[in-house]
Amino acid sequence: MNKYHAKTFFLFPSILFCFVLKAWSMPNENNHIRPPFYYYKQLGINEGLSQSRVQCILNDHKGYLWIGTRLGLNRYDRDVLTRYPDNPFHDTPLSGEILFIMEDALLNLWVGTSKGLCRYDRAHDSFIPVVYKNRNPVALSFLTLDEGILFSGSDALYLYEYESKSLSPILQEAYPCPKIPHGQLLRYDEEQILLNAGQGIYIYDQVKKTLSKAAFLSENHYTAFFMDSQKRLWVSSFGTGLSCYSNGTLLKHFRTTDSPLTYDVIYDIIEKDNKLWVATDGGGINIISLSDFEFTSIQHIQDDLGSLPLNSFYSLYKDPSENIWLGSIRGGVIGIREVYARSFGNVPFGNPYGLSNQSINSFFQDSDGRIWIGTDGGGINRFDPETGRFMHYPATRYEKIVSIIEYSPDELMYFSYNKGIYIFNKKTGRTKPFVLVDPVTNDKNCINGISVNILRVADDKILFSGLNLFLYDIRRKTFSIAVSEEEYFLENSPLFIANKGTKTYLSNHIGISEYDSSTEQFTIIYKSSSSVNDACMDRRGVFWLATTEGVVCYNPQTREKKRIETELFKEATSIITDDKERIWIGTRHELFVYSTLTEKFAMMGETDGVLPNEYIFHAMLTDKSGNILIGGAAGMTVIDSNVSFNTGSQQTIELLDVLLNGASLSIHEHKQDETETIKVPWDFSSLQMKVLLKEKDVFRKNKFRFRIKGLDRNHLTLSSNSLNINYLPIGKYTIYTSYYAQGKGWSKEQEMLIVEVYPPWWKSTWGYLAMFLLLFSGGYAAWYAYHKKRKQKELREIEKIENKINEEKINFLTNISHELRTPLTLICAPLKRIMEQKSAEGNLHEQLGNIYHQAYQMKEIIDMVLDVRKLEEGNQPLEMQVHPLNDWARSIGDKFKGEFANKGIDFQYVFDERIEGVPFDKNKCKFVLSNFLMNALKFSDADSKTVLRTELCMNGDYVRVSVEDEGLGLKEVNMDLLFGHFYQGFHNKGGSGIGLSYAKSIILQHNGRVYASPNSEKGAVFSFELPVEAVCETAIDKKKMQTEGMCNECTQPADLSLLKKMSVLIVEDTADLKVYLRDTMKGYFAHVYTAKDGEEGLQQARNKLPDIIVSDMMMPR
Repeated sequence: MNKYHAKTFFLFPSILFCFVLKAWSMPNENNHIRPPFYYYKQLGINEGLSQSRVQCILNDHKGYLWIGTRLGLNRYDRDVLTRYPDNPFHDTPLSGEILFIMEDALLNLWVGTSKGLCRYDRAHDSFIPVVYKNRNPVALSFLTLDEGILFSGSDALYLYEYESKSLSPILQEAYPCPKIPHGQLLRYDEEQILLNAGQGIYIYDQVKKTLSKAAFLSENHYTAFFMDSQKRLWVSSFGTGLSCYSNGTLLKHFRTTDSPLTYDVIYDIIEKDNKLWVATDGGGINIISLSDFEFTSIQHIQDDLGSLPLNSFYSLYKDPSENIWLGSIRGGVIGIREVYARSFGNVPFGNPYGLSNQSINSFFQDSDGRIWIGTDGGGINRFDPETGRFMHYPATRYEKIVSIIEYSPDELMYFSYNKGIYIFNKKTGRTKPFVLVDPVTNDKNCINGISVNILRVADDKILFSGLNLFLYDIRRKTFSIAVSEEEYFLENSPLFIANKGTKTYLSNHIGISEYDSSTEQFTIIYKSSSSVNDACMDRRGVFWLATTEGVVCYNPQTREKKRIETELFKEATSIITDDKERIWIGTRHELFVYSTLTEKFAMMGETDGVLPNEYIFHAMLTDKSGNILIGGAAGMTVIDSNVSFNTGSQQTIELLDVLLNGASLSIHEHKQDETETIKVPWDFSSLQMKVLLKEKDVFRKNKFRFRIKGLDRNHLTLSSNSLNINYLPIGKYTIYTSYYAQGKGWSKEQEMLIVEVYPPWWKSTWGYLAMFLLLFSGGYAAWYAYHKKRKQKELREIEKIENKINEEKINFLTNISHELRTPLTLICAPLKRIMEQKSAEGNLHEQLGNIYHQAYQMKEIIDMVLDVRKLEEGNQPLEMQVHPLNDWARSIGDKFKGEFANKGIDFQYVFDERIEGVPFDKNKCKFVLSNFLMNALKFSDADSKTVLRTELCMNGDYVRVSVEDEGLGLKEVNMDLLFGHFYQGFHNKGGSGIGLSYAKSIILQHNGRVYASPNSEKGAVFSFELPVEAVCETAIDKKKMQTEGMCNECTQPADLSLLKKMSVLIVEDTADLKVYLRDTMKGYFAHVYTAKDGEEGLQQARNKLPDIIVSDMMMPR
């Protein structure tokens, strides 16, 4: 919930803080049993209260003061008022009339409003409507029971049970339906509860569950009722005063006409200390003794700024600390507390309730016990301790009275600044001048801006402290100079401290001096290292000095000096002792008390009845009863001598709230040994921690000391209950708090809050881990990229080496092939001619055929090697023609059928009859299929099966030719390298490693695919696919096709007779081949010429001019 905050300020003489004298009695010999004064604290519209009429008040267990008005709820934390709701235009249950506020046994906070019943959610600082049957019932009042809470609703009595945590009606029939603001509940006896319904008082019987009207109460409009500790019922109907009943019988009836009751309209009643407090609408507060019915009253008095601020009240509340709170009808809430001090300020001249001028110079108490006050511009004031009243004297009006003494039983002597010394008649108020020595001396000491201090040192002797120390004999009316101006090395007008026997003690800013009238000796007995503002002497003869460096104690007997160490203040401006071993110290702003017995300080502030003041030297007095009067620039304070500062045991400091960047954080209820922990971001702008001291004096502005563990910083002492932090480095901190206990000093530190300032994500553990992972990933990526690049480079180098080796292998094989091709040609050509002549017998012819077949296969291998080289160089075009695929495949397979049969392998054909003509280079593809069949033959064992299969695939766009065997399979083969140059698997079957690579190159040139896969049972399947209508990478050699076409058209053998007229030149570096070609061609040509190399061939060609040249292309020259 958003809240509106309003800072409260407490300034005298505003109506916020006022003080009234409760019982002014002469405490000469009798000690006060109770504090004699009241302190008031008012919170109204000016301080941010939502509305001026206060209907209910509660001080909860955490120390918050809740204030219910006719327009919204308010919360006060001794520093700030918070409104609920913050916006009056928001329609919430809290925006209506607040009827009651209560805290149950489980510490739940309940608020009854005119719009429904609510319960406070402390964790979220919000109010939750209490729902019964989908509606929010209106509760007018409450009564706590052992089992829960009884609510008087607008339509029924409701019971909230602690055990079931549910709200349910217990009485609906015959319910009188109370009206707002009535409906109060009151315990009458163990079984009966009284209900004020606004139309009479009813009795609810808890046992019988019945409701009946109280017969002994006949009025209808009762405004208040209360059961006191003596089981007597007090009731008040509107405008009829107050009645007291016992067991249904009227005991007393009080009205303004026949009793001390100040007003007949009464709205609320409470009990405290066997006394009844009665709130009236116009007569203030009446206090009735329950033992003898004696009346006293607290009322507002016209022109008395220290009286009760108002006289009309609606509600009363006694908090757990026995403090009384008054809910007024037009002035907000007023807290009232009994105190031991009262302050007075400036009032109009002649007003008996204050000073004619608020600045005080001096005090004096005469033999009659009356206090005479010297003001700074208001003349002489008389203060009567018995009545608490003042009297102002016109004869001294506007005068600055510096010092006063008693001259005779009916006369005073005083010094008026810059006017002189006068005799004042206490009865008539008239004055007459008194001349110091003579007119010249008088003017020199009294008129020239010099202050003269006066002290009566004997019945007939008076000392005047001016430019000289003068001694006056009253009986003889003669003057003598005790210390002359020339000998007076102290500054003029020193202050009188005390007079003991013949010795008089004085002080000025440099120290303390002593004048002994018996010896007429003047001696400085103590020089101060700091400037002295004021000094006093206790009854042991020890001097106490108020200096610019604090309080100093000096013992003239031992000559020991001791500075009283404290952090509460630095400079002391005035000082006095009392008869209880206490030193009263005034500073520029505050009043402190130092106990010489405990050596501890106590502070007196507004809640003690002491208003802020700037205390003036020599303006202090301990009267004959022991009371202390202290004056300053802003008035005077009277303090009862019975004031004590024993705060008891260690009090608990409560964590009220924590605000981060102005927003309240959820504070949870913790066990005593647990500490609230919050986490704040590193870039927070403000962190505010509010604390509250749970003590009986809820009005006190305590001093707190905060220490942040984890910072190199001293304690931070504040008068406020909040600590503001604008910056903390990243880390974990513990905030400790202590308070200044009256008369005991600083309390033991309490651990209040643990603050964890977490870093930005990039500085957190996860951030560092993420950055580490990022750097590691980046480093690893760079390392990986570097090594990958390096590896790729190495692979490229290896590839280059491999390519170079392959190149060398192919060059080697190419060169070898050229070398082998010639002898194979010499073998194959004669064999073919012999076989064509068929001159050999049967067996010999068959053997020659096998020899020819093997020699021809070797020739094909050599041609394959040469073709591989041509393919790599791009010089091997395809000879594409349409062939019947199945017939072609069968013709290839028939050549291997005998060898499969010899090895015991079942060789089968499985052809797809849908396949017709397919364009491909049958010679190139013959090698591919032959290679697959040769591999199947090589790696298959006896009693296995090999299938040559053709089939249409990929929607008829391709044909597939496959060889399926049952051999070793592909388990020991790297599939990625299977179709690479010179790759061989892990076997002992031998091979060159060229066949599959060459096969892949041929099929790819056809825009087809070649692959291998495991057979379904065992072995391998090698396949290649050809497009049914392919566009090859290399165009068909049209010229060759035309030539072949022309040759195919020639059905008759070629006519070689033309060669008889021609000559041919044979250029060959191989002698045997050259001879073979020469012998073969002699029968066809007229002349046959030979040359052993190209150089000789060129020479022969120039010389012989042959018609045809047949030359080897690869020769040394």
